Amino acid sequence: MKKLLCVFLTLSLCTAAFSGCASDEVQSTSEHTVSTLDDGAQVNDAFNTEVMTTLDGTTFLLGDHDNWFAQSEMGFGITNTEPVLAGLNNGEVGGSVISPYAVTLFYIPKDVSNKMMEAENLSEEEQEALSAELSNEIFFFTGVCRLPKNDKKAEEVYTEFTSIYSNVEKIATAFDSDYYLGYNDDYSSLVLTDEEKSNLNAIIEDRENFKNKIFIFPASEVPESNFAGSFTNFETTLLTGET
Repeated sequence: MKKLLCVFLTLSLCTAAFSGCASDEVQSTSEHTVSTLDDGAQVNDAFNTEVMTTLDGTTFLLGDHDNWFAQSEMGFGITNTEPVLAGLNNGEVGGSVISPYAVTLFYIPKDVSNKMMEAENLSEEEQEALSAELSNEIFFFTGVCRLPKNDKKAEEVYTEFTSIYSNVEKIATAFDSDYYLGYNDDYSSLVLTDEEKSNLNAIIEDRENFKNKIFIFPASEVPESNFAGSFTNFETTLLTGET
């Protein structure tokens, strides 16, 4: 859970990160095929930047709207249903990504959002302290996690994922991976206004629809990072032109 709490301050206000985002490395293609799992769920046979099909069989053009988020290396994408999208637009919903395995979404009360805005001028140590302080004042309402077989790092992320969601449901097994939906229902520990409760209830009540609008595809390999030279002996050119 520590990783998620450390990143929510910086990611929660970046709503564009969950609006029509896909990996630029995947080329557009007119070919699009799906497979049907034993339970009737639909999965895409490849990632396609033009058209995708959700678990419930809904096929949509990605260019027609901007309420989805996907990365080719994660093997799944989410569609922000109306209550979630409304929360993203008004700053009440944030998200974090542990690539290439998991996405989490959480609700941010206005009081917490104000404190987060003030954190921009704090030191890194002060921001970490504030993150820990506010961790009990945000509500992780749902998330998606992919657990590939025989992947130790993925298992660590899955353990962290299950630590923040009281309910974890397997939604599909495909492409040598298990896919999970995590969610929480009890937000009684939060201090919310009547309007905030209404907005959060709308998100929770729409969870089945959110689950059905997840789209799954084979995950691409994460490119390896390469560094030429050593960290103790290298040269580079500054913006001023100096070496």
